[in-house]
Amino acid sequence: MTRASWILIIAISFVWISASKGSSPSSDSAKGSSSGHWAFQRLHKPAPPLSGHPVDAFIRAKHREKGLVFSEQASARELLRRTSLQLTGIPSPSEESLASEPHFSPDHFQSAVSKLLESPRFGERWARWWLDVARYADSNGQDENKFMGQAWRYRDWVISAFNNNLPFDQFALHQIAGDLLPTNNVSIEQQHARLIATGFLVIGPKMLAEQDKPKLVLDIVDEQIDTVGRAFLGLTLQCARCHDHKFDPVTARDYHALAGIFKSTRTMKDLAFVSSWNERSISTDVERAALRTFQDATNKIAAEIRSAEESANQEVHQVWRSKASAYARASAEWRSLEAASRTTNAAGWIASKADLHLPTLERWTSHNSDGALAWMERDVQSIAEEAWTLWSSTEARVFLSPGRLGSAGRFKGQASLIETHSPELEPSSLTLQVWVRPLEIPMGDNDRRRWLIGKNDNEWAQGHYSLFLEGTTAGAYLNIGGGPDNVIITRGAKNSVPPNHWTFLAMTYDGSELKLYTNGFLASATRPSKPRGPGTGNFAIGKRGDGHRFFQGDLDQAALYSRARDEKEIAEAFHRPEDGSEKPNTGL
Repeated sequence: MTRASWILIIAISFVWISASKGSSPSSDSAKGSSSGHWAFQRLHKPAPPLSGHPVDAFIRAKHREKGLVFSEQASARELLRRTSLQLTGIPSPSEESLASEPHFSPDHFQSAVSKLLESPRFGERWARWWLDVARYADSNGQDENKFMGQAWRYRDWVISAFNNNLPFDQFALHQIAGDLLPTNNVSIEQQHARLIATGFLVIGPKMLAEQDKPKLVLDIVDEQIDTVGRAFLGLTLQCARCHDHKFDPVTARDYHALAGIFKSTRTMKDLAFVSSWNERSISTDVERAALRTFQDATNKIAAEIRSAEESANQEVHQVWRSKASAYARASAEWRSLEAASRTTNAAGWIASKADLHLPTLERWTSHNSDGALAWMERDVQSIAEEAWTLWSSTEARVFLSPGRLGSAGRFKGQASLIETHSPELEPSSLTLQVWVRPLEIPMGDNDRRRWLIGKNDNEWAQGHYSLFLEGTTAGAYLNIGGGPDNVIITRGAKNSVPPNHWTFLAMTYDGSELKLYTNGFLASATRPSKPRGPGTGNFAIGKRGDGHRFFQGDLDQAALYSRARDEKEIAEAFHRPEDGSEKPNTGL
């Protein structure tokens, strides 16, 4: 027996139970007898008077009840305009010509109505009411707002059903159980149409990122039951999930009998971190060919954009490498002149003298701070001791503070630094190292992780590599393929990074092993199952790349190297300042 058959049997049972009990199943004090509800009355066909249109008798009866009278008869033009707007939502192009007929008759009107019903606009106009009932949208609408790329097929199927005058029993059956109907002597196109119709059960606001996966499955079943009840039975079945319905003849037993039917249907493809729908390929050869053509064209354009971005990034990096020290010196000179009150237009004069870009110089200088952290090569870091600033955003500046070796970056609030994606930040082997002094330690069991330095968009992005803290425990993070199943983490000892004290952290990855070092000593190591693939995210200091979990404290001598440094080199980096013999790819 199909899913639809069971649903119809249960629906009929609700009516029979209601008629026999004469009251709601859970309370005799419910609002009146459930059997008196209009939805449960036996259908009968009245015999209206023969004069005039049959519907007029019902309208007159309601008018008499309300003390109303008919308006004056509309003109031919008004009648056609109203009819066109009602049936198609737009004025009819033949409205004027038909209305101008010298002897406009009911036959003319019937002809106009037939044309409107044959218009594709009729289905578009009337399908929208059903699509509201079916909670149609092209995304699930919850926090993750996951895009449903095939939802339009269901929308077009509903429009086609209205335009082709599909009988309502078939309209309902295809949406509830189109995937279970016999396929004998049924064309592939018709089979696909039935599958598309069952999109009725899939679309809607479902929380795909729910981490209690058994609850997710039952919540999806609940949402499907609620929609079927509202759309086809006129009942709020969802109320009976936890208790017998207080007003309608639906018991919790009835609800869970229906839930068992829907739960036996495989709706989800997987139950990953953000779960995916169970979809079947129904694309035609023509659609697949068009998609390949489109993908080839977009891939070509994307490759051209990437090439242009890489070229521009390299050029920008070269410019900044060559001019960073000049901007830093000019900024310090500007502040010195203003402090001595020698000039009120120091910035313009200094920029002109040094052939520098004035707006850029202004962004390098802060009048309300004691200086801030530079994003630059290590060989000009000493210039940062001067009073100048470069911020990653106007709201969240990174300031200078006493460091482990000279000056450090003070990260407070949402302060962070970003280096945009570039090929030099995607080494196959790498070393990250940094001196860290936490000033605030997140409390509680959740959301304790703070990202120190690394390349990432979020925790599940392919190519993510980072040093992080979980409370006072250090960790090294690697994502070798995207998603939570490809996350590689190795952690140090608990309480190995105490607050308000400097700790030296380093992680190395040589393509086969991920190692974490604390204060020059190997703390932990692990071997990923496969090499890390390249990512596309930005390089960030003080936060996760997508703007979450900001580190609060001081960072000094942060650096990325395009090779895995050995244990001796890590120990030397801990015991003495860098001698500059090896220049990092980036750092502070």
